Amino acid sequence: MEISPFRFIVICTVLVAAFSFALLDSTAFNLTLLAVVASVAVICQYRAQFACRDNAIILGTLLVVEYISFNYLIELNGDMSPMYLGLLVFGLQVLYSGIAFNLFIYRPIVSLKLTGRFQMHYTDNFLMYLIGYETLVCFIALIESTLRNSSPEYNSWTFVYDNFELFTYLGRAGMFGVLMIILFDNQTVEREGV
Repeated sequence: MEISPFRFIVICTVLVAAFSFALLDSTAFNLTLLAVVASVAVICQYRAQFACRDNAIILGTLLVVEYISFNYLIELNGDMSPMYLGLLVFGLQVLYSGIAFNLFIYRPIVSLKLTGRFQMHYTDNFLMYLIGYETLVCFIALIESTLRNSSPEYNSWTFVYDNFELFTYLGRAGMFGVLMIILFDNQTVEREGV
């Protein structure tokens, strides 16, 4: 029995969402997303869709750096004050997301300088906007955390802090959806530039 690509995308998205929520663990979702990113990179390399491969590599690098930083390099349960802990965590998130955002913006220029040509895919802008959304959420969380921990009158400001995982999950779920579109879209020819 043949399954349509749309149904497969919906099934995969529902399974990943259910798996992540069942564990109530963002690590499971990020590792699943990393596996999808790696699959997309390999398939796009095989299809000679280099723009999609480059986008998947940028996302994969972002996920790996975040995972290693927050699970192995930085001790989050230490004796650090809440203000410095918030500055460290949200500041690194802003830094990583901002670097990835700039890589998406300048990817065609870098490709042009390295290889003499570049390719664009219609999903390039979607991924750039999703990374920009994630950067904005992290920046707002950084500001909220700094204000909340620096003066007592802002102690009730916890909207972004309380919903941070939800906001970042929405962005990552969007990235997952775009990657699934890339995975099943083998008909669209990437635009080339010189």
